[in-house]
Amino acid sequence: MEIQEILALQPEDVIRIEYHDEPGLRYGDNAAAVIDYTVRRHQTGGYVGFDTSTSVNTLLGNNNATAKINHKNSEWGINYHEGYRSFKNYWRENSETFHFSDKPSFTRLEDGVPDKMKMRWDYLTMNYSYQEAEKWFVSVALRGSFRYNKLNTQSTLYPIDNPDNSVAMKDHTASDSKSPSIDIYLQRNLKNNQAIILNTVGTYIHTYDDRTYEEKKHSILATDIYSAIRGKKYSFIGEGIYEKKFTNSKLSAGIRHQQSLTENKYAGTSSAETRMQEAHTSTYIEYSSKIKRFNYSVGVQGSRSWFNQEGEGYQKYSVLPRIRLTYNFSDQAFIRYQGQISRSTPALSDLSNVEQLIDSLQIRRGNPTLKMSTVYNNTLNVDFRKGLFSSSLYLLYQYQHKPNMEETFREGELFVRTTANQRSWQKLNPEVEIKVGPIKDILSLSISTGINYFDSRGHNYHHTYTNWYYCASATAAYKKWSAYFEIRNHRNDFYGETLSYGENYHLLSVSYRYKQLNVGVMSLNPFGSNYRIGSENFSPLAPSKNWMYIKESSRVFALTLSWNFSFGRKYESAERRLHNEDNNAGTLKSGK
Repeated sequence: MEIQEILALQPEDVIRIEYHDEPGLRYGDNAAAVIDYTVRRHQTGGYVGFDTSTSVNTLLGNNNATAKINHKNSEWGINYHEGYRSFKNYWRENSETFHFSDKPSFTRLEDGVPDKMKMRWDYLTMNYSYQEAEKWFVSVALRGSFRYNKLNTQSTLYPIDNPDNSVAMKDHTASDSKSPSIDIYLQRNLKNNQAIILNTVGTYIHTYDDRTYEEKKHSILATDIYSAIRGKKYSFIGEGIYEKKFTNSKLSAGIRHQQSLTENKYAGTSSAETRMQEAHTSTYIEYSSKIKRFNYSVGVQGSRSWFNQEGEGYQKYSVLPRIRLTYNFSDQAFIRYQGQISRSTPALSDLSNVEQLIDSLQIRRGNPTLKMSTVYNNTLNVDFRKGLFSSSLYLLYQYQHKPNMEETFREGELFVRTTANQRSWQKLNPEVEIKVGPIKDILSLSISTGINYFDSRGHNYHHTYTNWYYCASATAAYKKWSAYFEIRNHRNDFYGETLSYGENYHLLSVSYRYKQLNVGVMSLNPFGSNYRIGSENFSPLAPSKNWMYIKESSRVFALTLSWNFSFGRKYESAERRLHNEDNNAGTLKSGK
């Protein structure tokens, strides 16, 4: 179920929500938890719903509309989601240092002036489903994803030791993506608690990316870079699962195949064409059981990954184990350990055998010789609940062997940014969460805090970084009124040689419900005036620090409204077990 479909659910149609914090191998390597929604559907009837969040002081909004109609065993539905942002006060501030081999190093600064940023995304889903009691469940969905982004950046570039020797810079980028897909799902429930599940997804991704970069000195063009990328990707995903439930255990086995063809054309200052083929096949078997207070699950996955680009590529076979152990001290406390080995495949954009000019000194280059890396994941969860209080401890340790991480080297007077199989990457993340409430059935409080520690080792670098983060929230509900407040600081990420700063924001909302109508007001960063996100690169050859500012993302005030209307008889709907999709275009971008 997509997030837009979840937003479209009617509260009175939801029979139950089940949270599975021990998902099986069929949910993939990266599924930390799974939420199942069991809903009623009408014998004859349906519902219409609409919700919107629209800013009153800037062009920012999210809108969602849904409609479903049911007759006997059939259901037809349509869902549309729209989001947009249009800012007039976006700018950049960068600091870049370049160390040459035969001349002095220098640092240049970029001072941006406010300009425009536009973003828009639209998602449309039309679906049909047929259910026959507890035997059959068939679902067919047609989806369309449409995204558009445009950034206009104007800045002054100058050496830090000679500000008068400046150039006027323009960096304009525009991207457009269209992605239709068809999703067919079949679930057959058999005798003796057995089930067969089949899912196929076909996707086409069409992308346009244009960039114009200029540096002018006294109106004389010193640097002129133009990049036009046109991409096409065709992909197919097919998956089948067999499940057998016993009294206190379950056996599950499945197979999944994903294949894609990507054709990209690069024109402008640099021109190239790429044709990349990729295939991933995996099969697994998993057994889970319960013995009194002890739950366990053991599984193994076999996989084959293959990539080809004009005769270059890789083929890798893997056997990957997984184990989960849970002990319930009582109904209020448990401890769980999960360990698994997985493979991380190189991104298609990094595998392309092309290069794109970033500016007058830098190039971004693909690397067709990249290989898969091995990922070792270990997590420990401890959870305790008593009365109004609940707390949890989460501990993650992840180790990647020969990860695909960045690398910077000199090539003449230019600095090349590329990706290579480096030595290792490690992350240690302890986190504690404490919740109180609901107090008098009105107020609930929550606070979580943790530390991210990173150790990134390349062939020519070694970096460590520690980040402390927190998130606190308060929810209040009284009669038909409700209010929510959340605040969080930067939760940063470090990979390769780049530190990526997370968002630092706070959010306040108040709403009132009258029957099926809910109206409210919301404010993003009402007590701040300096919204920014950025990154820092620690390359010994070309370190940099980059900040992006959006003035309109502070003190945003929006009106919220939702309305739902339903009619008809209802009965329990089947649960969909598989959700596959492909949204990776595979193009190598040239921007900063």
